[in-house]
Amino acid sequence: MKCFLKIFTFLILLCSGIEINAQVFRLTPPPGEKKVKLKHRFSSIDTTFLDWQIEKGTEINAENGIVWQKLKENQGFSFSAIAGETLGMMSVEYKYDNGRASGSILHLDIFGTDGSEIASGSLSHSKGISLIGITTYGTSYYLSYEKNISSGNRDLYLAKFSNEAALIWETKVGQRFGTSGAGLLKTNEDGDILLFTQMYDKVSFDILNPKGEIIDRKMIPFINEFSPASFIFNKKGNIVALGSSRKYVNRETISSLVVFELDKQYDLVRYREFGSKYVDLGLDVIQGDDGYYYILANSENLKAPYGMRSNYSTVAKLDEEFKIQKVKRIENKSTGLSLRLAWLSQNRLIFFQRSGERGYGFHLFELDTNLELGKFYNVKGHFLNPNTFIVNDKGSLFLGGGSSKSWLICVQFN
Repeated sequence: MKCFLKIFTFLILLCSGIEINAQVFRLTPPPGEKKVKLKHRFSSIDTTFLDWQIEKGTEINAENGIVWQKLKENQGFSFSAIAGETLGMMSVEYKYDNGRASGSILHLDIFGTDGSEIASGSLSHSKGISLIGITTYGTSYYLSYEKNISSGNRDLYLAKFSNEAALIWETKVGQRFGTSGAGLLKTNEDGDILLFTQMYDKVSFDILNPKGEIIDRKMIPFINEFSPASFIFNKKGNIVALGSSRKYVNRETISSLVVFELDKQYDLVRYREFGSKYVDLGLDVIQGDDGYYYILANSENLKAPYGMRSNYSTVAKLDEEFKIQKVKRIENKSTGLSLRLAWLSQNRLIFFQRSGERGYGFHLFELDTNLELGKFYNVKGHFLNPNTFIVNDKGSLFLGGGSSKSWLICVQFN
């Protein structure tokens, strides 16, 4: 009975907008230092969402809006990144012998921002490869992926490629089971490479130098189960990271968003937890030119019968203290997630949802900094499973993704 009352009280507070204490991090001071108390706050977000109709959107297709497109057959699950005037697309090709898997090839295809094909490189493995992410520094590309070693056993790797797709080095980071997200790999101002990783209940930042040497691993202690999703470097050079915190109560999953900031010494500056009455998954975080943070999440009502579950995208605007300034919730008509959020010129935001409509790949939603919905676009074509969003300094928009086939397109709005 006491357990039921605690859960009931928690859900009332969760849906009411009242801030409650939330113990997310396990804060242990170094030897000889006094414990510093931080305010641990839970901010609730309601579940009122904006509906939209596909026929009211602007159609983007090969004749209207898509400047160029690249498609790689038999190369799937791609991620892309930009380095100056080139774009690198990593993908994986699985090899079969008499119907049995016989290895895999990791591909790196480099294109010009005008769509020209520049170079291709690859590396092979006798078993499966799972892609994690890709990032750049200068003209170099850094690729992160897992190699299957044996049944249930795999290792995380990081590789450096030149802008001519030549492999420079490959480093084994080690076992990092559970690492999966669209924004987990970045380079800092010194050219070091950071991986936001997970190994079961252990969360960390793995740090390598440009030579491929592992120089540090910073552990981030959480009390509840935590899944990393994305991180950025803010205008101060600090890390601002986003993920999902989960706990299980009487067979019920309680999942919320967690955003936190670490200083350059990887000490915790602040964090805040957000959640609704649904299961919330943190997906992406950016900082706009206006200095505010914008986070993207997906929420789903898992209590409803299958096929009747409310599913929506949440975009929230936060100040430097991670206090909510505005929230916009938009119905997600597909069961796919909204994965990436990007900053456009003229103080606009844009994100995508995978499409559940036949003939369409995904939908793009444009918001102003007050999170008011402006235009939205329906991208027609077999552009399935998008996961990459790139905006260059000239305002060109590049999107990529794929499952059985990898694709990369350049989109231009009228």
